[in-house]
Amino acid sequence: MTRSEGLLEEILERVDIAEYISQFVDLKKTGSSFKGLCPFHDERTPSFSVTPEKKLYHCFGCGAAGNVVGFAMKYHNLDFVDAMKMLCERYNIVFEQRERPRHYNEILEIHKELLVRSKQDLIGNTGRHALEYMLKRGFDRQILDEFDIGFFPENFDISFLRKKYSKNSLAATGLFYEYSGRLKFKFAGRLSFPIKDTMGNVIAFSGRSLKDDVKPKYINSPTTDVFEKRKFLYNMDGAKSKMKEEKTGIVVEGYIDVMRCSQAGIKNTVSPMGTSFTKEQAALLKRYCDDVILVFDGDFAGKKAAYRSLETFIDINFFPQVVFLPEEDDPDSLIKEKGVSAFLEKLESRKDLFVTYINNLSKYADSYQKKLKIIERIKSLLIKVKNPYLKDEYFAQTAKIFGLNEETLRKDIEFSSHKNTFNTIEKRGGKLNYFCEENFLASLFSLSEDVIDSLLEDMNEEYFSDENFRKIYKKIIDVLKNGDIMHVLLNDEEIGEIASNILITDFGDEDPYAVALKNKNKLRFNYLERMKKIKINELSQFKNDPVKSEEILEKLNKILTEIKELRSSVLEV
Repeated sequence: MTRSEGLLEEILERVDIAEYISQFVDLKKTGSSFKGLCPFHDERTPSFSVTPEKKLYHCFGCGAAGNVVGFAMKYHNLDFVDAMKMLCERYNIVFEQRERPRHYNEILEIHKELLVRSKQDLIGNTGRHALEYMLKRGFDRQILDEFDIGFFPENFDISFLRKKYSKNSLAATGLFYEYSGRLKFKFAGRLSFPIKDTMGNVIAFSGRSLKDDVKPKYINSPTTDVFEKRKFLYNMDGAKSKMKEEKTGIVVEGYIDVMRCSQAGIKNTVSPMGTSFTKEQAALLKRYCDDVILVFDGDFAGKKAAYRSLETFIDINFFPQVVFLPEEDDPDSLIKEKGVSAFLEKLESRKDLFVTYINNLSKYADSYQKKLKIIERIKSLLIKVKNPYLKDEYFAQTAKIFGLNEETLRKDIEFSSHKNTFNTIEKRGGKLNYFCEENFLASLFSLSEDVIDSLLEDMNEEYFSDENFRKIYKKIIDVLKNGDIMHVLLNDEEIGEIASNILITDFGDEDPYAVALKNKNKLRFNYLERMKKIKINELSQFKNDPVKSEEILEKLNKILTEIKELRSSVLEV
């Protein structure tokens, strides 16, 4: 078990979740739990419940759920590590970061020294032309200092680093290359844009060429022990407080666009540092704001980037609005040439990204077959939409834009959604497979990791017909492989809330292991029933092939024998 998982376990044991949450929510004891008004949505009747015995909170109104770390993350807009750190400080628990890669601290120190040196060079003789370049573009000294803009001269001397850090540590930053046995600096002769994490640590650099004939225009730090581009947003450290205050985040395409917006007083602006928007970046935004506005160029590349991000946002139940600027404009040029009011006016014209995407697709529906294909694409997205009000709106918009009967579309999508969620739901003894899968997974959270491992060793993901439960099962397998504790899953961005919700299941005085075993048998039984149907279908397909038929029949007989053996035990579930 790594230190972070051990620390999480210690926090869960030592922090009374009801006592902690009662500092922010007026809780009243009802039986073995506490109830109050949910802090995450408006309500008049208490639907927020805290169960100390299970170390969980759960809102039956909005579905928010998790452990004490999850509550701290959601209530205070913190990431996992920062939430643990805050709880450790409050409850006098010794906090240690998870085990760092070998060069982690040295890379951060090297970055810090490079930042200081680059800022000195920008205002010195060697960087005069770089400073003038930024001033001519309309940026003042204050904004350059706010974003820690610097310059690395052509003859950048790295001897000050070589005296303090090993060659391996410098190489680990990805900022150097070796030539004739000597390390050279990749960013020499370039303007420096430091990239920071949410805590303000410099984790990477982007360097811009000041010469038109030098390509590429920008070079960036590669993936290192401290930096993965997909997990960060440029200026998130500077924008997060304003995002939280205004409940809105603005996403633009470039570093210069971010700076221009910030200088104009629009401080809640970030950039994804590339055209691909990742789930990690979308989740980072969701932690700090309720709404997000994508401001992308109106050319083909800008629209493609925006539409490509849609599914990423839908997957985390977050629905952005979008503004496409005229092809000749970007936020930098628009604000510079026409003023901040022109940019704010564009923001006022923002539209829902999903609806904009539907409208865009409708342009290509110039034949019946193309129309059907496009509708299938939209259906695949609509099925993922969890918010019922938004789903209703998207139903109506899709039907209107494509000239469809809304009720027919709704029934088609609801049927597809039902089929995807439950796959093969069969009633046996008054129970649905869905509940069997839920009960099995819920029981695991009350067992030790070694017992869970033994229960799962002869199972596979095909036992689960529900897509979300299949995801949880796969995550549990990963947790066991990594030697982690099960409660780590409650803070997982993808399945944390789902996992938290199933933990509310109450088995009364029944032994969790007995519950797990019974439901495991039921899962196996249902899986075999599905396999039986598949083999029967295969028999009909290969009825004229005696060799293949005999092979299928042999497998079918084994399945039928096991079904018969399991039948009596599953009837009790």
